[in-house]
Amino acid sequence: MPLKKDERKQKYSIIMGLMLKGENKKAFDELACMCGEDTGLFVLVDYDKAVSENQLRQQAKAGAE
Repeated sequence: MPLKKDERKQKYSIIMGLMLKGENKKAFDELACMCGEDTGLFVLVDYDKAVSENQLRQQAKAGAE
């Protein structure tokens, strides 16, 4: 069931607060859960694996330049 506007706003505020505190993994998990609740589409992504792959891409890009 889609979230109401106020619920969505409240959850985004919580997520942004976590990001500002540097709790990125927790923010990532909260966002994934919120999107699933809002749309019914749950995405299974491993935060650590995604960050690691992104860092490898960044290093490869920096090495190519």
